[in-house]
Amino acid sequence: MQKFHHVTVVPSTRSVGSSDMEKEHSSQPLPLLLDHVRRPTRCIMGHFIRKGDTIDDVRAKAAMLEPMLITSVLFMLLFSLWHAPAMGTSGYAKSSLLHSGDEPKPQMLAAALVDMFMLVCHASTVVCLKAYGATTMVRCFFTLQYLIGATISSIVWASFPCNLLVTLPIPVLFVLEAPGNKKVMRFMMYVHLAVFVILSCLDTYERAQQPTNETFAYHPWRAEEAFSWRGWALCVILPPIINFIIMKSYSDGLRKSETRMQACIQLGRHISESLANYDLHAAEQLLASEDVVALSKPMGQLLRNLRCYRSFLPHALFSSGNEDQLAKCAECNGLLVKRVAEEKTSWQLISAAVDQVLDPCYTLPAFQHDMCQGFPELELYKQHSATSSSFSPATTAGRSCFEEYERTIGALSSIYCLLRLGIDGRQIMSFGVDQSGSPITFSTLHARDPKTALKKQKFFETMPWDELALLLRRAEIWGESDQGELFLRKERVIALLALTAIHDIMKITSFAPVVLPQHGSYAGYGSGEVIKDHDAAISYILTMFPGLLPSFKGLEPGQRAPILFAQSEMGFNNGQLVQGEAPPGEAFSKLKRAIIQGGASEADVSFYFIHWFTDLAGGEPFQNQPWPGAEKLTLCFPVKVLMAFLESFSFVDKLATCSEVEVMEEYLVSRWSAQGPPLTVVPVGCEVAAMRLSLMAQGFEREIVSAFVQLPSCYQVLLARELSITGCMQRYRIASLDVNSSPPTGPAILVYYAPAMVQKATARHCKAALVVLAQIFGAARLLFPLDTQRVEETVIIRIDALKVLDPTDIVKTAPWYLKRTSRRDAEAVRAEQSADLHFDTGDMVQLTFPTATLEALNLESEAVELPKLPSEV
Repeated sequence: MQKFHHVTVVPSTRSVGSSDMEKEHSSQPLPLLLDHVRRPTRCIMGHFIRKGDTIDDVRAKAAMLEPMLITSVLFMLLFSLWHAPAMGTSGYAKSSLLHSGDEPKPQMLAAALVDMFMLVCHASTVVCLKAYGATTMVRCFFTLQYLIGATISSIVWASFPCNLLVTLPIPVLFVLEAPGNKKVMRFMMYVHLAVFVILSCLDTYERAQQPTNETFAYHPWRAEEAFSWRGWALCVILPPIINFIIMKSYSDGLRKSETRMQACIQLGRHISESLANYDLHAAEQLLASEDVVALSKPMGQLLRNLRCYRSFLPHALFSSGNEDQLAKCAECNGLLVKRVAEEKTSWQLISAAVDQVLDPCYTLPAFQHDMCQGFPELELYKQHSATSSSFSPATTAGRSCFEEYERTIGALSSIYCLLRLGIDGRQIMSFGVDQSGSPITFSTLHARDPKTALKKQKFFETMPWDELALLLRRAEIWGESDQGELFLRKERVIALLALTAIHDIMKITSFAPVVLPQHGSYAGYGSGEVIKDHDAAISYILTMFPGLLPSFKGLEPGQRAPILFAQSEMGFNNGQLVQGEAPPGEAFSKLKRAIIQGGASEADVSFYFIHWFTDLAGGEPFQNQPWPGAEKLTLCFPVKVLMAFLESFSFVDKLATCSEVEVMEEYLVSRWSAQGPPLTVVPVGCEVAAMRLSLMAQGFEREIVSAFVQLPSCYQVLLARELSITGCMQRYRIASLDVNSSPPTGPAILVYYAPAMVQKATARHCKAALVVLAQIFGAARLLFPLDTQRVEETVIIRIDALKVLDPTDIVKTAPWYLKRTSRRDAEAVRAEQSADLHFDTGDMVQLTFPTATLEALNLESEAVELPKLPSEV
């Protein structure tokens, strides 16, 4: 189902931004412009169209030529058949067709002069129109000739309503109106209306005075003039007929323009959708299939330019893999290649699941079954679910493969809920489903577990569901039709499901890839080093070997793009931000670079946040039972913490104008203020450490701050110093005094899963957890000494094996060591005896803890030796 076109790159012979790329209207051929003119006028309009004329110019010329053509014929007939014979200058009989024979000759002379004046004016207008085009001056001259001619005719003829002729140009003025002459045309319109009103009032006044013979002689030949129904009919019928012709021509042209414009919009929309999917071949086929001249030239040039630029796009968007690529991938991890090489994603099943997701009868268990059958990567967890020791887990997160599998199913279930917020998604995410797949109600759960039911009910009532719905629209999961109706964007939903299915498989330790020599270094890992970070590992596989994983290989380029952005280009982990886990350099630098370079669209950033939220929501395994809802959200986090999670999304936008350190400091201060005053005063210089530790606690913020303040000075100073190093040249304004008083140094230290270890200790043992965390920072600094050349670097210390233990178990199961695995990585490992590890003393440091049990832990003894800053050496 999911296929894309392979586009052959054909270099264009024309340069980008070519000078012959003219405006849309100026590049339109003569037939298209004449299509906006009435057929009787087309035969002469071709002689008046100038290079660069717009459609409005053509309409204006037609609006002037048509009435001039009609009235010129009329004036010639009047002059030859009526006014000239009545002057006695011809041998016509006195009872001719238009000539009654009893008009005064001076009146006929005046009428003949009007005819000649109008014919000369028409000829002059035609000459100017041909020479200069439809300029404002020409348009004004055109309307003034009718105003003058109609005014004189109204004075000459008393028995005919010639004042009606003044209104003839008024509809034409609407057609002649353009953005550049709007004020002038409106002024001319008001002048015509004013003259019409004045002439009408004068004529009415004269008629009223006529019985008393007190007329002021507005019409000098009224007494001698004979009534002619022909002239009367001419004055009454002519303006409506001409106005009808002009307005009909104008409306027909507008209707054709609207039809053509709608065709252009639809074609442009379809082409843009193809381009958004990086499918140039489909875009070219669409352009060739539609006869839309206005788009052909500029859009064709754009497609040719894009073909030239295609080679600069990441090959991961288009590559489907081949034998050579699989062979190279086998060098970085042969087991992974062996497990997925022959697997295929059932796109038909996935597509059918998305089609049914809004069906009220489509249950969550059915959706989960379709996901498991559709995405073969989910089977990788089951294949590696062999029992492992509690200290050597099969995944880097310290969990079993089956637990990671259930967490992935939980994340997919959360997507199901978000898509069905208007049906039963809110209830399922809050309370879960029963054995039949039906949503559990509050009353049912309350009868079984009142405490849990109350927590979930509070989540159900206070969760800002509308904000989540808005986030789905910003991520383009939901689209909006022209009629304002929402619809599900199927291709984006499939991309989100595929990302969720594959994003955690690199937590399986046996799948960790090795950086190949031809790739040099990747994300701080050198050639030949194993990528321990699962996010960096999946990014490496997707970027370097896009044809390996079947659920990524089968996606179209437009679906791959947001996945690559979320897993590679963005380089952002919102969990590390909201839990105070990462320094600003590691948290924001890559994302800020993408924003500055214009590579971070609102849709793709929102797409990542949806992925992060659903991953967090499904973060609790459910022991092979019906999904109990997003218990990571409903039970593990207070409502205020959840609100803070959603509020954190807005801080990402500030990276466009602020530095990484400024954004992080503003976020820390904001969260610190929202938590309320601490139970004790935080020492000066320890503010950043206290703020980050309070975020790590997620539920017992005030208790951990109090524990931090009560720590012995050696541990307190160590934590304050290490948690204040930013991984950037810039430093916190409220950083540790040791840090701000010395030159910038690095690398900064990110203790991966430090929040999980702190939360495992709970408020009861959080003080002991801080001692363990201080020991980890101290040992890590011995492995990665401070260096002024590594200011903008961050090293990652993975404590996957420690995060599942509380401080008591950590001390009881010692010895623990930090082992350096690369230039920027180390991990916590355990051994019964140090001799079993076979390590270089420069790559391994033992964590030292007090020997007493946790209940009698003496925090004043056996402190780790603190590494010194360069200024202290």
